[in-house]
Amino acid sequence: MKSYDIFISYRRVGGADKARTIKAELELQGFHVFLDFDELKDGVFDQRIIHAIESAPIFMMILTPHALDRCMDEQDWVRREIEYAIAQQKHVVPVNADRSFDGFDAQLPTSIKEGLGLHQFSEVMFGQLFKESVAKMIRDRIRPVLEQNADRSTAVPSGVGALIHLETDVDCRIYRFGKEVTVALKGEDTVIRLTRGKHKLEFVSLQNEADRLSMLYAVPENDFEDLLTIELLAVQQKREAEEREAAKKIEEEYRLNGKGRDGIYQVGDYYDDGVKQGVVFEVSQDGRHGKILSLKQADELSWAANKNLGSLFHRENPAKQFHGLTDEQNGMNNQMAIAQIANWQEKYPAFAWCADLGAEWYLPAIEELVLFTLDESVYDAVNCTLAAKEGTELCNIEDDFGYWSSTEDNESNSSGEFCAWGVDEEEDEDGFLCSWSFYKSTSLYVRAVSAF
Repeated sequence: MKSYDIFISYRRVGGADKARTIKAELELQGFHVFLDFDELKDGVFDQRIIHAIESAPIFMMILTPHALDRCMDEQDWVRREIEYAIAQQKHVVPVNADRSFDGFDAQLPTSIKEGLGLHQFSEVMFGQLFKESVAKMIRDRIRPVLEQNADRSTAVPSGVGALIHLETDVDCRIYRFGKEVTVALKGEDTVIRLTRGKHKLEFVSLQNEADRLSMLYAVPENDFEDLLTIELLAVQQKREAEEREAAKKIEEEYRLNGKGRDGIYQVGDYYDDGVKQGVVFEVSQDGRHGKILSLKQADELSWAANKNLGSLFHRENPAKQFHGLTDEQNGMNNQMAIAQIANWQEKYPAFAWCADLGAEWYLPAIEELVLFTLDESVYDAVNCTLAAKEGTELCNIEDDFGYWSSTEDNESNSSGEFCAWGVDEEEDEDGFLCSWSFYKSTSLYVRAVSAF
């Protein structure tokens, strides 16, 4: 069965939170701690309590106001724990929590008053001084007892056997044939004695029990002295690297599964709600809403057709029309305005291509377009997922055609053709890629976007 360094006894009313807080801090320092609230899951109370007290060299009693009030009752569990620990000659550490314990009631059994009162109290403050007061308790009341107990537990009698000096780069427990021998601290000379023969040794980090080394160590003679170097840091670094790689794989799976982690998306995630699929290029603060761009794109489409498409009595050239589509942030507004024009699918090829993907798709406004084409981090994240999902990667606009936005510019040329905004390989006067105004009949790439 599992063994412990410290058994914590407490009165649940008023003491549970303090006991759990102390337990957590002690475990961070590498100690094995028994606390019945955490350890008992199946109702087997008596035997597990008894075993835990027997296995733990230290019995810690959390003294809070009224913690001992019910100890007049012989069947009270706190009383039974205290009396059993005393009978087992455990080292008792009474903890005066926040200095709130105001002494023993005269009605208390002598066994309780003497069993606790004959021991020095440790004051643990639950505030800014918490870590400092626990560290003092560990230094003065816990570690010396455990080290002395470990020395007694070694199978080799004192003064007999080879002297083995241990040098470790991480604080660790030392086990011989599964039984704890002592604790070795980084930077300190820890000495154990081993008799002639082979010994199975195991070294377990106090920081994380997953970091451990095992070896079969041979002692040639009892009159022998050796230095054994324990390199647990490399084990720790390997484990951490493996954990990072595993986490990275999990994140990659979530990035590509189309559902997000718990419905929360990041830029570059694949999106699939069963109706539309795309790659996230913008998200809200909580990650539950945003915008995606299409997996595919259209090559060399004009914003508007440069030809007369009107009736015999009313000639019309779409490229020479200005509709006031000046929304720079939400291309859906521009798309809906175009869709009100008669025969718009024939007149406005870029808009028509986006609409063919579904009712929720639209030609992006200029700021939407700039975000996934000119923001390098967004561009790279999106392209990585497009490649993984076998989509069409965004073109490198430094070397290729640019992209259309749905935002108009009211400039026109001498023949009356108006312009709309897009991005391509040209740079501004400071050398940065930027958006440019193009005549509507120009052929550029088209990428559709949609909100979720």
